[in-house]
Amino acid sequence: MIVITIGAPYKLGMTRLDMYEKARAVIDTIIPPVMASGFSGIFVVVSNPVDLMTQYIQKLSGLPCEKVIGTGTLLDSSRLRMYLADLLDVDPRSVNAICMGEHGDSQMIPWSQATVGGKPFLDILADDPGRFGKVNLDNIQGEISQIAYEVVAGKGATYYGIASVTAQVIRAILFDENKVLPVSCMLRGEYGASGVYAGVPAVVTSEGIKELVTYHLTDEEQKKFAASVEVLKGYDRK
Repeated sequence: MIVITIGAPYKLGMTRLDMYEKARAVIDTIIPPVMASGFSGIFVVVSNPVDLMTQYIQKLSGLPCEKVIGTGTLLDSSRLRMYLADLLDVDPRSVNAICMGEHGDSQMIPWSQATVGGKPFLDILADDPGRFGKVNLDNIQGEISQIAYEVVAGKGATYYGIASVTAQVIRAILFDENKVLPVSCMLRGEYGASGVYAGVPAVVTSEGIKELVTYHLTDEEQKKFAASVEVLKGYDRK
């Protein structure tokens, strides 16, 4: 396994997508000699913009898509669970919710799939309007997508959160955990998208991605996911 974390320096005001060209130039110096050595293992990609970088590394390496995995929306999903746990005053381990699509500004949250203690999160809001009547789902999504920028503005970079979720991916591979994680992987018709890497729930094993988990999204959620994928496709064509 090789974990790719190197990338372009971040400057205040940039989005993750703005880092693509410089990051790709760095990757051009790394992947060819690695492949020339006979490497046939798994790449775990952390470098931003992670969805585009993962797809580029897969193309450059020639490895099967299943063996090139990005950290995707795993960190965003961890932040989302913490946010909801604080909102509801419960242990984060009781929250099951993820972000999907781009690890970036266009990501979306499939609220229809979010549960707390097995109860749908939307039902929790509806059953207690006195406590949660002012909760705005769009505002939560906006806050989650912007947290990284706040961290970078405060200390220059993100370290511990991304290290923690990267370790989850590494453990899932090393110990063949068959663990479902929202990582960046190639879509082949799932969620109506093909030929693009994006953050979706997938089963991670010692062989890489075993299969994708396909949620039954609402029509509105499907539109938001499709819009996020189009952002990635549009930037990759530039």
